[in-house]
Amino acid sequence: MVTTSIKKTYDPTYMEKASLDDRLKALHYAIKYPVGDPHDAFIHLGEIGTEESLYYLEKRAKSYRIKNETLCTASHCFEAIKEIKKRIEKDSILKK
Repeated sequence: MVTTSIKKTYDPTYMEKASLDDRLKALHYAIKYPVGDPHDAFIHLGEIGTEESLYYLEKRAKSYRIKNETLCTASHCFEAIKEIKKRIEKDSILKK
């Protein structure tokens, strides 16, 4: 399941045509488990991630901080967190 989910995140056709819930499920699996490189998952989550995504992203970000990594993939993880938080904040302001 995990390898399949990671492969889906690299498949532009799947990411375009799957429902939002299915895409999020595949993306969350891809970052939950340390198999392969979640590079594309982080990029997609920056665009469509939810509050639930933040949990998985922050957990992965912690591992990058512990290792003091500044890889391209790590930077996408930090950027996705920033983008989702910005979107959540904007949505909460609009709801008021």
